[in-house]
Parts: sequence; C-alpha cells; structure tokens
Amino acid sequence: MKNDKMIESFRVLLRQSGLKSTEARLSVLSVLASSRKPIRIKDIEKKLITKKIDIDTVTIYRVMETFCAKGITKRVHVEEGAACYELHTNDHHHITCTGCKRQEDIEVCLFKEHEARIRESIPGFASVTRHSIEFFGLCGKCAART
Repeated sequence: MKNDKMIESFRVLLRQSGLKSTEARLSVLSVLASSRKPIRIKDIEKKLITKKIDIDTVTIYRVMETFCAKGITKRVHVEEGAACYELHTNDHHHITCTGCKRQEDIEVCLFKEHEARIRESIPGFASVTRHSIEFFGLCGKCAART
C-alpha cells in the first residue's frame, strides 16, 4: 500500500513537471527516493538490476538529464569523475570528506542568507533559477589519522 502511494506521488510529480509517467522514470524516482545520500548513475543502474528492472544506461542518463532540467533532481557533486544525483526536496548543501568520501547534508541554505548581495553582484542576470554550493574537508576520523 505504501508503495502504491509513493508511485502515485511520483506520477503526480511527473505530471506537474509536464512529463509522462514511464516505467524508466518511475523506477529511477523509486531508487532516488530510497537512497539516503546522493547516488551515481552506475549505482542507480545496479539497484534497478537488483530489482530485476531492465533499463539501459543511456536511458538512465536521459532520465536524469530531464529530471535535472525540470528541477526534480539535482546534480550534487562529482565523485571520482562521476556525478551524483538526489531528489530536489529542499534547498541544502553537502560537505564531502576528501579522505573517505563520506558525505553529509548541511541543512542551511547559504543562498537565502545572502540572496540580496548575490543579486547585486550579478546585474546582468534577471534571476537565479537554481544554485549549488559544495564543501569539502576532512571528517573527524580522517582528520585523526593525519
């Protein structure tokens, strides 16, 4: 029952974004919703294979491009050359440990705090439609090892 409600909420989200509800889109949304952290496309593909859902890699890339363009997902950071993605549920940022690659959410949206100053600094732009701020550092465990 819970899964039915989740799928229906995905259908509504896709409809509101002007997209059709395809098996590929619904399946990718399901994987993203179940992931506790940003996820690489190859990991989305692995989870789909585990669920016995056959969607080729190119289709997953296209779905993710469409979702990013529509604001459904956001590209979070590049980890070892591969982009990571997550559902765009609220404005927050991430910090990534450069040692172990662990990642945590930062629940403060720095853009909102500095929006007026940012807008003043870009007079050639009418608006900011989205943003991404990334932080990198060492977690406590990695810092203790160095």
